[in-house]
Amino acid sequence: MDSQDSIDDQLVTRSEIAGLVGLRRPAITNWESRHHDFPKPVRAGGEVYFRRGEILAWLDSRPIPPGTLNRDEEPGTTYADRARGKLSTTDTSTDRIGAADGDLLAGSHRPEDLHELLGPLAGRVRGTGTSADYLQLLASLMFLKAADPDTWWRLVHRMPGSGDADRAALLLTAIGETVDKRLRDFGLLPGMKAVFGGLQPASIEDLTRVVYLCGRLGRAAFPLLLERYEAESKLGSNEFFTPDDVAQVMAEILMTGAGPDRRLYDPYARGGELLVAVAGRAGTLAEVQGDSPHAHTLRLAGMSLVVHGQRAKLHLVTGSPWHTRTWPRQAADLIITNPPFNGTSTPGVQRVEEDWPFGPPPPGNDNFAWLQHVFASLDVGGRAALVMPNTAGTSAHQRERDIRQALVAQGAVECVIALPPKLFTGTPIAVSVWILRKTPNPDDQVLLVNAHRLGTMAKGRRTLSAADRVAITQAYVRFREDLEDGQPHAGIDGLSIAVDAAQIDGPDYSLNPLDHQIARDRRATASSAMALASASIENLVDREGAARAAETQVEQMVTRLLAPGPAGNDLPSGWRLVRLRELCDITAGPSHSRLPQEHRTDQDGVVLVLPKHLVHGGIDAAGDIRITHELARSLDRFRVEPGDILCARSGSTGSSALVTWSQAGWVFSTNLLRLRQLEAGSIDSLYLRGYLSLPDVQEWIKGRSEATAIASISASSFGQLEVVLPPLPTQRRIGQALQALDEQVSAYRALVAAAVNTRAVLAEHLLSGALDLQPDLGTIFAEILQERRLP
Repeated sequence: MDSQDSIDDQLVTRSEIAGLVGLRRPAITNWESRHHDFPKPVRAGGEVYFRRGEILAWLDSRPIPPGTLNRDEEPGTTYADRARGKLSTTDTSTDRIGAADGDLLAGSHRPEDLHELLGPLAGRVRGTGTSADYLQLLASLMFLKAADPDTWWRLVHRMPGSGDADRAALLLTAIGETVDKRLRDFGLLPGMKAVFGGLQPASIEDLTRVVYLCGRLGRAAFPLLLERYEAESKLGSNEFFTPDDVAQVMAEILMTGAGPDRRLYDPYARGGELLVAVAGRAGTLAEVQGDSPHAHTLRLAGMSLVVHGQRAKLHLVTGSPWHTRTWPRQAADLIITNPPFNGTSTPGVQRVEEDWPFGPPPPGNDNFAWLQHVFASLDVGGRAALVMPNTAGTSAHQRERDIRQALVAQGAVECVIALPPKLFTGTPIAVSVWILRKTPNPDDQVLLVNAHRLGTMAKGRRTLSAADRVAITQAYVRFREDLEDGQPHAGIDGLSIAVDAAQIDGPDYSLNPLDHQIARDRRATASSAMALASASIENLVDREGAARAAETQVEQMVTRLLAPGPAGNDLPSGWRLVRLRELCDITAGPSHSRLPQEHRTDQDGVVLVLPKHLVHGGIDAAGDIRITHELARSLDRFRVEPGDILCARSGSTGSSALVTWSQAGWVFSTNLLRLRQLEAGSIDSLYLRGYLSLPDVQEWIKGRSEATAIASISASSFGQLEVVLPPLPTQRRIGQALQALDEQVSAYRALVAAAVNTRAVLAEHLLSGALDLQPDLGTIFAEILQERRLP
């Protein structure tokens, strides 16, 4: 977007228009009431605003009456000429995003700064206000720093050193007015002064601290603020944001093969996350536009784009876009959007049947109305990526089947990606990403990607890892490369399939990748199915043997159990209570600033252990995240040795794991504590790991964790833990017994996983006809069982 576009999109009041044209405010109101073509206002927080460019365009046709011309104005001068003359002497340009001191928000932020902003400091500044309003304050300060560096630094240097709550409230009002002015300069709806009015900072010192910490945040912190805002605001399904991993996949695919100076559009912009994801890859964009019916999230979308160095034209809209006789304001080269699912059109002027590119959608569901609006908004040669419910690909409604048939017949669908469930915070259901194209010469094939099994679960949500995202995007890239080389694409086994348009035929005209994947799998050879089934059964039998061996160890341990110890609360003779700090050196991991992202590597390096790697008493981190050897050498004091115990110190505090010989030399991360014996052989590591896993000890750790937004326990607090310590030989016997039980648990977990996998493999091939339970097949399986079972 060029500088003139950015100026034209600025929001002005009736009084400001009057000042530009040299009239009084009632004259503007009179124009507005008398002329039906006067630009339509934009309303926010009880105030009325107009787009400056629309006002100037309207004023171009209104010459100034001869009797009211200024001395330097010639006959025929229009009110627009007068306004532009005044504007030329006023610098309201938005060209200088982050101009002072380079890119003010580049680089990584310090996680401890964000941690402090979301901790007790938040409560002191928020007062009785809402967490959502406080988060908007943080977002606004980041926006102001990016939008107007000069004003930002004036604010920082003029912050008073002390003051009471009344003075803090006055300062907060001034900040709100400043932010609202810059929002209008960027064509964004103001309203932050009113939002900040609900906050009640206890002192100037606390508010100053917030401003200072926000000044240290990098742009990577802004999505984290949006994520927290989404949770605190309890956004509905029509408002919640698109997860970052989904946004990244959509943007990567959309930008494949796209040149510079593209026009980008999101007709349902939500928090701007999709526009930001594309803008971060696009280099230069000729224009960025977005629409939304929700003022508060649209404002945050605009802030996010500015923070990420991108100007955009964002407009608050009412009603559905197909209820206007003119669809897009101008065609776009790239469209990316996540429209609301299964909604119903708002009242308005219904478009006539021939206006729909692929036929009228059913009146009670807007899924294919949105899809056709997106397609109609594309310029020739343009492409779009949009989120759709899975039901859109298989719906039995006659109109929706007809639309799918027309979409395929006309080559409008290039790719459909079936994503796994539970990616979105607002719904557990799985969704799909549809890639549309508008070209006079479409290819005959449609790529169908089945990503249903990708992703990992954590805290009730599934996320796509970097490897998952690469797998999806590479499936699309290879499809495009084959077609550009003039050869049909075969797909990637287990992930994607390319089908000819002629294969997507009635009666359902399904665009569900699973339907076509199952059809292809039925053609799998019996030999490949047999090999896979045999391997699954062999693994199952191996796991059964390991489980039986672990069970034998436990049975032997049970036979050695002695009679109960002394009655009451007395410890047995020779047992004692010792503080953990007297037994172990307790070291917290290095600060985030010492683990910069640029020193992470996928190649040869040293494994970095994170809290998520502490699993079932062990460390499961091999090859997951690594740091360079150079960085590891500077962090030698944070390496682990066999017998060390790592404990999570923040977030889900309390989980612990024992370091083994194969993990020696690994580095532990910020949110972990390392326990290392002060005197070798003074305590058995297996015993201590078992003691830390006791429910009462876990409760103690959680109770000692700081009551902040993110629970955390310090090394000194952890050292206060009382440890019941028997004589060393007893410790070793107890540790070995608990380890035997841990090994039995792990063996049975592996056995269950193998059984689940074997059932899935057999069901897939038996129910598809690739395998059959004929006598010869049963004999082979019986031989495998006979050979590999333990006697």
